[in-house]
Amino acid sequence: NSNPILEYNIPILKNEGDSIFIDAKIIDAGISDQHTILWDFGNGKVDSLTTPLLIYDDNGEYSINVIVKDDDGGFFEDQHIIKINNLPPAPTFSLPDSLFEGQQYEFKVDVNDPGKNDSFTYLWDFGDGKQRKDKTVKYGYSDNGLYKVFVTVTDDDGGKATLDGSVVILNVSPTVKAFIPK
Repeated sequence: NSNPILEYNIPILKNEGDSIFIDAKIIDAGISDQHTILWDFGNGKVDSLTTPLLIYDDNGEYSINVIVKDDDGGFFEDQHIIKINNLPPAPTFSLPDSLFEGQQYEFKVDVNDPGKNDSFTYLWDFGDGKQRKDKTVKYGYSDNGLYKVFVTVTDDDGGKATLDGSVVILNVSPTVKAFIPK
């Protein structure tokens, strides 16, 4: 009996969230041999398909191990290292065109990130010297004017993205309250 051989190609570098298709072919001189294959992708996932599809949910360096066995006791083992790059988060938010002085508004950022295991920190800069560090912030401006709003989202691997937008704060006329004693 001769050992089977697995011909396959795996990239050495990909990004988190990328689909990776492994096109593999088992070659064995024992043409009637039956084969089993086991892929261990180094991220807690395994597969027994000859041509698996995988996605890494976080950046890092992973060791892909494969074992092919035939029904006569022949086997093939190999290891491949793949590096998965971190991608920055992709935040989105919407701002109203205008608000009134003192009007509270809920500023909220949504985040898309192909690194499904990433966690995030947030930094809002409201353009008036005030900052907040939550995903959702209720905030109101104390004076009228045009303000540039920034939000920076950073993932736990250092990927960072900043969005900005403008909001007009409209003046509110003062009200007079008088108390006249009887």
